[in-house]
Amino acid sequence: MALPIIQQPIFEVYLKSLDKAIRFRPFLVKEEKILLIAKESEDDAAIFNAIKQIITNCCIDEIDVASLPMFDIEMFFVHLRIKSIGEKIPLNFKCEKKLKDSEEICGLINEYELDLNNIKYEVAQNHKNIIMLSDSIGIKMKYPVLDSIAKNISDNVLSDSIKFVSNYVDYIFDSDQIYDRSQFNNEDFEKFLGDLTTDQLESILQFFVTSPKVTLQETTKCKKCENDHLIYAENLYSFFI
Repeated sequence: MALPIIQQPIFEVYLKSLDKAIRFRPFLVKEEKILLIAKESEDDAAIFNAIKQIITNCCIDEIDVASLPMFDIEMFFVHLRIKSIGEKIPLNFKCEKKLKDSEEICGLINEYELDLNNIKYEVAQNHKNIIMLSDSIGIKMKYPVLDSIAKNISDNVLSDSIKFVSNYVDYIFDSDQIYDRSQFNNEDFEKFLGDLTTDQLESILQFFVTSPKVTLQETTKCKKCENDHLIYAENLYSFFI
């Protein structure tokens, strides 16, 4: 005789890159165990792989999790956290407000509950994925995805701008043709990038700086001096609780 199957509730999360809502279930004890083991390892690549596995397990609709940009991975994972563990994260912050007519600061350690339901996508107005390097030569970039970030961490290339950027080139183009990334090896692209001026490379790096991100912003008052405090969080590790 088979044991009964517990039906799990189904929720939706909107993913920006897909421009649609994706259905998912909360993560279960088995997924929580994957998360715990990854956190205890204190290994960035292991944590990214665990997140990928958990999202894959919990996603009901057919999507390629490995190809999702990091901002969608963050959005998905935070919603998983909300529906699986809870929407509130307790935190403490110290009030650094100077007291009136004094050089002393308030100094109160305030307890606060961050509400994950307030997360949103934030996109810089000057963000663009096509960067012109001259009047006729340009480069089209693609967003970092989970697998490539995990590999970059393992290969220790995050501190090397040229190696890092070369991983996210979609294609290079001029007035005559398109030079697709798949047609060239890493050395070709690294040489091309190495021949750029500092300003040209910086214009490409701005693609990553201005890329969409998941943020959470709230305001609260100090319980002692009633000074307004901005609570702001971004990037995956801010929500990896």
